[in-house]
Amino acid sequence: MFGTNDDGTYNLNWFRNLKAWSEQLRNNSSMNDWRAIETAPRDGTPVDLWHKDGFRLTDEWWVEEDGEAYWVGSLLDDSAFTHWKPVTSPDC
Repeated sequence: MFGTNDDGTYNLNWFRNLKAWSEQLRNNSSMNDWRAIETAPRDGTPVDLWHKDGFRLTDEWWVEEDGEAYWVGSLLDDSAFTHWKPVTSPDC
């Protein structure tokens, strides 16, 4: 499992590296490509989502069915997403 050692204990270096990567991504100029979540397409178009805690979910799309509306693929609270952008390659 991510973030754990072979013996099941937490690997603090993994979490530190994750935090550093997240901060670099947040400070990267490519963050200017992110758009306010209120403007995200609601027509099934795949998008990348930015979570308020500083991580990205890829290839999500909005669905409305049976009186429910949500981002497909995410088990997270939809209100936790702050920004979106068109789907990009993993190295962006």
